[in-house]
Amino acid sequence: MATLIVSIAVLLSTAACAGAPGSGSTATGSPAASTAGSTAPTVEPITAIVVLADGVRFQAGATVRETVAYDAPADVALAAIADALGAQSGSEEHEATNHSAASTEYRFGDGVAVFEPHYGAGVTTDATIRPVWWIAVETAEVGNVRISAEGGVAVGSSVDAIAGWNDPDRMGTSTTSAGTQAELLVVAAPGSQLVPTASAAAYGVLAIADPYPGPITMLVAPSQHGGA
Repeated sequence: MATLIVSIAVLLSTAACAGAPGSGSTATGSPAASTAGSTAPTVEPITAIVVLADGVRFQAGATVRETVAYDAPADVALAAIADALGAQSGSEEHEATNHSAASTEYRFGDGVAVFEPHYGAGVTTDATIRPVWWIAVETAEVGNVRISAEGGVAVGSSVDAIAGWNDPDRMGTSTTSAGTQAELLVVAAPGSQLVPTASAAAYGVLAIADPYPGPITMLVAPSQHGGA
């Protein structure tokens, strides 16, 4: 895959157990009285993770369980993803580059990674431009959990599943050792341009097709697309 360092709230599962076995004594020959314990309600597991331009949504069937924004503490996002996908499978430190801050990468299963950038002191975090955490996805499913962008675009989808994919202002290409890589803006963040200009960037969910013409090999959010 192409390495992209460009720039998903704790899910609470509650269980209550009421009533403990008890006994009472009566006169000789009378039966003892007892109470039975009740069972805890079943919590439906997460079945879908939806990568949004401003956060990551966790769904249990048709029910939205929680949405974690990119300005939420990284620990909150990590706990939510672990609740959906299971414990972390590994982590790695990345040094700063000319284009990105140093970061810690936390991996979940085969194909989901959460990055926690380490900005310099005094930097005011903007959830779009400088998120507290961001996500990269290289799979459409982990276990029984479906992972996609809003609208259903996922790893493995054709690039033409993205509305306006062939607009030259919305799709950018670059040459790599494997040929041509395409970056396509799936959905823009609130307040950001959907189609960037030469001097203004758009931010949101980015789909990568490496090599182009696809299918899509990665989803990244929030990410910059276009601009000088």
